[in-house]
Amino acid sequence: MTSCRSCSTRTALLLALAAWGAGCGGARVPVATTPAPARVAVFPSVNVGGGPAPAEDFDRAVEETVARAGLEVVPRQALDEFLARHRVRNTSGVDAETAVAAREELGVDAIVVASVGAYQPKSPPRLAVTLRLVSTGGPPRVLWIDGAVRSGDERPGLLGLGLIHDPARVQRIVLDRLGRSLQAFLHGGARASRCDPERRFRPRLVFRSPRLREGPFKIAVLPFMNETRRRSAGDAATLELARQLSTSPAAEVVEPGLVRSVLLANRLLMPGGVSVDVASTVLDKLDADLVVAGVVRRYEDGGGAFGAARVEFTVQVLDRAHEVVAWSSVSEGDGADGVWWFDLGLVRNSADLLCRVAASVVDRMDLQVARGSGGADEASPRSRTRSSVRRGYGSR
Repeated sequence: MTSCRSCSTRTALLLALAAWGAGCGGARVPVATTPAPARVAVFPSVNVGGGPAPAEDFDRAVEETVARAGLEVVPRQALDEFLARHRVRNTSGVDAETAVAAREELGVDAIVVASVGAYQPKSPPRLAVTLRLVSTGGPPRVLWIDGAVRSGDERPGLLGLGLIHDPARVQRIVLDRLGRSLQAFLHGGARASRCDPERRFRPRLVFRSPRLREGPFKIAVLPFMNETRRRSAGDAATLELARQLSTSPAAEVVEPGLVRSVLLANRLLMPGGVSVDVASTVLDKLDADLVVAGVVRRYEDGGGAFGAARVEFTVQVLDRAHEVVAWSSVSEGDGADGVWWFDLGLVRNSADLLCRVAASVVDRMDLQVARGSGGADEASPRSRTRSSVRRGYGSR
């Protein structure tokens, strides 16, 4: 029965893709315009939090979450053999070569990439996870991305009755939220969700070019420099900016694995930050309009019962067409800002604070679609494919 459903799904996908030539309009909001890929591979999770990493049981839990959302997951043994055969050691992204090989050898339509931004098993437990769904047809593209954060002491409630001491329960809460988001996407929901931008976390210093009103834009996010003592803080900021930018109807974010492959193939190093030469090479190789780079200067969790997280980073956006800086900002987020009574609004988790500060940056950036050009989804070949495939999925 399962195989029949899989075959009918794939048939619908192929018929819809064949109908693409007829053309169709796309939505001007960042919603899913394609159905679920019928079969996916779930890559082993990567740790971008700089602390301890969860055990192998976590990867199995992610697979179960994806399967419950309605996707067929490649068996772990087959995936391990594929990764070993192709010597894929870094599973933080998907490059073009890996995508093609996975499609041909594993028969997958997409790859799920899991990133752990925070993990603390001891009480109070803490977990932050970002999942994204990356296509394997043509250049890898981010179809869906979302993140979830939860701490055991996030909602203590009256007399501490809301405290959670079991890390397994925190994991279930986080993965259930992501599973619901993925399932919603598969039924036509948003391709990305954002943290709510808050006034208290808005960038302190900002320069914004009018050029950012002339979208849609294809955006490459370069790895952020890490000037903190916390390992992988730059990776965490890079991923969070990519996620928050994906919520904009004026933006199509390049799959981070493609960005990494371009940097490695061209031996581009950024010891002192992004240079014009590096930015120009990345923009040309990826055919992007904007390149985002930045520096993380502070990334700290709150300590003790009343400790607040602190995050500080800079963001620069370089414009390919005009060869100028289109955006520059400095953000300093303190989880205790604006907190006056009973710790209401206190943010203790650095991953949670990073999400809120990054959302505030993207909100102030205010990427806009030029009048008459349509949104990023409408402008890209991916979205035109999405719209037609969605019709085929809905007819199942």
